[in-house]
Amino acid sequence: MNTVRIFTKPEAYITAVTQPIEKNIHAYLDKYGYPIKEYKSPNDLIELAGRHCYMSFSNQENNPLKTEDFVKNRFKQKHFGLAEHVSFSIILRGVSRGFTHEMVRHRLFSFSQASTRYCKPNVFGIVRPKLFDDLPIEYQNRFIDMAQQQYALYDEAMQMFENLPYQTTIKTRRGQARSFLTNMIEAPIYISGNLRTWHEMKVKRMIPEAELEFQAVVTLINSTIKEICNVLD
Repeated sequence: MNTVRIFTKPEAYITAVTQPIEKNIHAYLDKYGYPIKEYKSPNDLIELAGRHCYMSFSNQENNPLKTEDFVKNRFKQKHFGLAEHVSFSIILRGVSRGFTHEMVRHRLFSFSQASTRYCKPNVFGIVRPKLFDDLPIEYQNRFIDMAQQQYALYDEAMQMFENLPYQTTIKTRRGQARSFLTNMIEAPIYISGNLRTWHEMKVKRMIPEAELEFQAVVTLINSTIKEICNVLD
């Protein structure tokens, strides 16, 4: 059996984000006599949606505001619907099955999660609970031994199921053998949602009462999104 990868922190990869089609925006603005400006970023799209609500395109010339300032002002006025026009797709690795059980409660997202019925568990790692970092080293080593043991039990169960006197599919055997896998097994997941949904999850989960792994994941996601779109605090 191969050595199990132990994750001590989550990983987040933004794979897609809503981007403006500038030539179409310019065609619209030009047709209706509105001033033309650059539309290159998700922030620009949010500004476009906001100015469309008020038909305030001409104000950009008379009372110019930077895109970021305009959008932040709208959010200060609780106009969060504008954030729904920009979406992010993110792959999470190094998150546990326990985490994904909680994550899917945020039902406005779209989810695609790696299946333990189709995949051998050795493609997944183990997510070490945060409090284990503060345990004596002998207990940390014991944790690694226990993590290895669940994979050994899985492999043994797969072999026994294969030797049954009747035929079973590999999907059926994996579906039964995964009963030996614990909540700390890694559960890679692909998530898509609009900026408002990501923000509202952050508000609910970046609090001391939230589960520790969830806090770490949301903190990472928030900083990752802010590298591209920094208009929501």
